[in-house]
Amino acid sequence: MNKLEKCYYAVIENKKRGKFSGAGPIQVAKKVASKKLKAGKEMEFYLDEVAGKKKRYGPYQARKDKKSGKVAVVKTRKVMKGGVLSTSDRYKLEEIFKNFNNSWRGVQYKGEPEMFVKSRLPVISFGFKPIVYFYPHGYQNIIYKFAVFKERNGNIYIMIYKMSNNIDIVSMTDFFLNPEYSSNFNQVGNSRFGLNKENILSSLQNPNIIESRTIREEAIKICDLLYKPTGNTTTQKAIIYVPNYYQPRIKKCVYPDLTFGVLDEKPDNPTINQEMIQLQVPESFYQLYLIKRQSFFNGYYEPVIYIQLPSQDREELEKRRLLRQLQIKPPYFNYCIYTDPTDRNRLKIIMYNPESKYVGLSTTDFNEKLSNDDNIKMACSILLTIPLEFGKLERVRRIANNIINPPQYVGFQGNSLRKNSLREPLLSLQSL
Repeated sequence: MNKLEKCYYAVIENKKRGKFSGAGPIQVAKKVASKKLKAGKEMEFYLDEVAGKKKRYGPYQARKDKKSGKVAVVKTRKVMKGGVLSTSDRYKLEEIFKNFNNSWRGVQYKGEPEMFVKSRLPVISFGFKPIVYFYPHGYQNIIYKFAVFKERNGNIYIMIYKMSNNIDIVSMTDFFLNPEYSSNFNQVGNSRFGLNKENILSSLQNPNIIESRTIREEAIKICDLLYKPTGNTTTQKAIIYVPNYYQPRIKKCVYPDLTFGVLDEKPDNPTINQEMIQLQVPESFYQLYLIKRQSFFNGYYEPVIYIQLPSQDREELEKRRLLRQLQIKPPYFNYCIYTDPTDRNRLKIIMYNPESKYVGLSTTDFNEKLSNDDNIKMACSILLTIPLEFGKLERVRRIANNIINPPQYVGFQGNSLRKNSLREPLLSLQSL
């Protein structure tokens, strides 16, 4: 390797896939794409410095032409200074949390321990940024279950101290809005001091506890979503965010009841057939929809929308799923809506029911003729809550709206005898 060249790790799907060197990041990105890409395919990746400040560069999108084999590489957006937490940073943070908790072991309290304890992270790597530990647990051996801090680039993290002495580090927003962490919160954070999600979010808005304005503002957004009524029944509240800073092309839209949808913008080339609906599995019983990309010729894409019908006992099902009870059947998507590859003016819908005694899979046109099916109407209500930030989906929205609210025929008065089996869909979305 030339002394003037720098060395980088290629990070693909959050895993290191080899070392590459070059004069600069873009030259290295082209080398990675030439080595890792197959003809006619696309991929997204990052570059991590091997030495120096260990910055992360990217994301880069690469495409290899099927005929010529020529590689095109584009940097889609800037990554904020500092990138995301490195492996070494995570290790340091875990040790800091363990040492903090070890310092409280055996401490005898005359009164109750402080609910929130402020401290500072080391100058090296973390710039002496404040960290706040909260949710004390125990009697003689006090352990703080959680800690919150903001990285210099603006990313906000929650550290979760588990009973097995393991530590998870997750996005603050995802911690409060992800049903999986909510369940973890209720189990791991079973404090005798009466702290719960609502009053913790309230405390995180207090400048005497939290110095960071970024953390306080995020706590306000989450608290408003979960606990503040809109006063407007025609507006659907929701928060859109990136649940994992390592995968910025995956976004989540979460509603007040913790149901959510996911937009996955990673390059994907699904084989269009009935079985593709079985290959996509919902993250949980709370997931309403997943939007992926269907690749056409000339770099043109159409959305593929997977829908899971909500279950009334989803909270109980999700608890059982997280406890890995074998008798619980995993969640699945009931419908998949996509553009017909042979006719781009035509939408198709795959219907899937693994519990059916007859045909579990069937495909038909997605149009207004499906309006007699109550499950289809429920799916259409879900379609109409997808935020515009996740795609205009104009044809899908028009058909969904016509299925729920069929247009009146000319020459007839409005049919007062017809009653909607579902409540009026919420057509607008307030992004907090």
